[in-house]
Amino acid sequence: MKNKSIIFGKIIFAVLITSLLCISIANAHEPRDGVAGGVYNVSVGHRVEPGFAGEPNAFDLFVRNAEDNSNADVGEIELDVYVMRLRKDDFDAKVTKIRKLTGDLRRDFSTPNRFNIYYLPKRPGAVGFIIKGTIDGNYIYEKFVCGGGSQNESGRSFGCIDKIQRF
Repeated sequence: MKNKSIIFGKIIFAVLITSLLCISIANAHEPRDGVAGGVYNVSVGHRVEPGFAGEPNAFDLFVRNAEDNSNADVGEIELDVYVMRLRKDDFDAKVTKIRKLTGDLRRDFSTPNRFNIYYLPKRPGAVGFIIKGTIDGNYIYEKFVCGGGSQNESGRSFGCIDKIQRF
């Protein structure tokens, strides 16, 4: 009986740790509510957090229904995504470089309301994204900036690009 209690305790501990990791990963995005004319809530960030200079990553977008925050059943998405390099992680910081990411947003196979465009961040520092276009015919234009540039009222944001340790 004592062994069953130990095994049960280990299982509960593993579930708790896994849940906390999932929560921290999900929070590495900046959520915005009521965009695209109030139709959607979106969250933007990097596919891999933290993001490192010289390591492939992706612009990462989640789309949810504004009415009940459920996963949106997105039919047609036509967005241009621009990545910006900024002097600092401030929403109004000077943009030192901006480039439109090429290719279409790819719908995630296992999470149909998640979309990505892969790119290679070359330098550490502050980055941001501008998205403009339509989601199921609803116009959207939003700017997102990492770290301290977040416009989220509770301060939730995605991370800036870090420098990776060399070995």
